Amino acid sequence: MNKLNDVFTVWKKLPEPQWIVDGVILENTITLIAGSSNSGKTLLCTDLMLKLSHGTDWLGKKTKTTNVMFLDLEMGSGMFCFRLQKHTKSIPDNLWYEEQQIDLMDDEKITELISILKEQEIRLLIIDSYSQLSLGAEENNNSQQALVMNKLYNFRNNGISLLILHHKRKGADNDNSLESLRGGSSIGAGCDTVLMLTKNADTFRIKTVKDRLNPYENWIDITYRFHTTNEDTIEPEIVGNGINRDDTMIAQIIRLLEAGELSGNEISKSISRNRKDTSEALKNMVDLGIIDQNPKIPKRGQRVKFFLVKTDEIESTEE
Repeated sequence: MNKLNDVFTVWKKLPEPQWIVDGVILENTITLIAGSSNSGKTLLCTDLMLKLSHGTDWLGKKTKTTNVMFLDLEMGSGMFCFRLQKHTKSIPDNLWYEEQQIDLMDDEKITELISILKEQEIRLLIIDSYSQLSLGAEENNNSQQALVMNKLYNFRNNGISLLILHHKRKGADNDNSLESLRGGSSIGAGCDTVLMLTKNADTFRIKTVKDRLNPYENWIDITYRFHTTNEDTIEPEIVGNGINRDDTMIAQIIRLLEAGELSGNEISKSISRNRKDTSEALKNMVDLGIIDQNPKIPKRGQRVKFFLVKTDEIESTEE
C-alpha cells in the first residue's frame, strides 16, 4: 500500500505521454477499432501501420514515427502479403509481423513477448482480432473477458500500446454505441479509446465513441474513401475539406439520419442551416453513396425522404 502523495510525486517526474496518432492514439493505451465484417478494419490499420513507419500524416492527423508489429490471427501471411502489396511497393524496416497465437493466460509467455517487443523498440502492437486473441474465454462472460483485458494491461504497463480490431454484433451495422460491440461489456469498458468504423458503398466513416484521456471536442468523426495513387497503390482520402467531421454539415446530417429517415426541410431546421446549403450537402452525400433518397426520382412537388445507406453486404476481401 502506498501513500497517494508518493504515487503522485513519482508520476509528476515521468515523461509526458506522446501521441502516436495526434488526438487518436496515445502512448501506453489500449485502442479498439470496431466494425462489421467487410467494413475496412484491416484495410485501414494496414495503411496506418505504413504511415507510422515513416511518421507521415494519417487521415489528416500528425503521427509519430513508430516501430509496429502486426499480430495477424485472422488471415495468415499469404493473404496478408497479397493485400499488403496494394498499399506499398516496399516494406519499411521498422515493421514486424507475427501470426502465432498468444496464450494470454501464460504469464511466462507474455513476459517473454513483451521483452522481445521492448528489445526491438516496438511501441505499437496491432492485433487482428480480439475474438481470436481471446480464444478459450466465453465471449459474453464479463468475468472472463475482464480477465483477458487484465492480461492485456501488461503490455500497456510496459510501454507498449495496443490497437485491437474487433467486430460488432450482428445487425448493428449502423449502431455506433458501445452496446453494439460483440461480446461482454467489459471489452469496451476495459479500453481507453473505442473507435467505430462503418462502410457505405465505397465510403468509410471512423468516429470516436469513447476516450478516457481526450476531451470530447477533440474526438474524431472522419469520412474517407480509398483512392489509387500515381504509384498504383491505395490510400485513404478524406471526403470534403474538413478533417475532424464533428462540426461539419455532413457529420450533423449523418447523426440525424442515424435515428431514421428525414425530409430535407426537417434536416435543414434541425441543423439550423438554410435550405440551399442543406440541399447542396444532401445532393453531394447522395452522389458519394453516404445517403440515399426516396423516391430516387421525385415528381415535381413530391416530398423526398433521406436515409443512411446500409453497410455494404457484398462479399469483399477488403475487411
